[in-house]
Amino acid sequence: MAIYRVQKRLSTGQQPGDVVPGTAFRDDAIPALLAVSALKRVDGPPLTELPGWTRRAELLAQAGVTMTDQFLEADDELIRQAVGYRSTRAVARWKEEVRHWLMPAPARRR
Repeated sequence: MAIYRVQKRLSTGQQPGDVVPGTAFRDDAIPALLAVSALKRVDGPPLTELPGWTRRAELLAQAGVTMTDQFLEADDELIRQAVGYRSTRAVARWKEEVRHWLMPAPARRR
């Protein structure tokens, strides 16, 4: 599975700039969306580059997750076990935080 940035407003509700997993679309729709530049694959930076993620990145590296796109694609239960948490709620919050970091900055008004 890959992570994509939405380039054009889609009928599925995603807006330009949204970062979404490939599972948000049917497999046969992705090539068509890429062809019309509605989606762009995200090759995220290492988790260590995210502010405040040094310790989390160390724990996740032990589970083989080092890049932001790997983290977003990873199973929440695998991540929960890697960091030793009791529930996956924190993992969901972390994934939202990473999606936020991967989104482009809003355009400035002139």
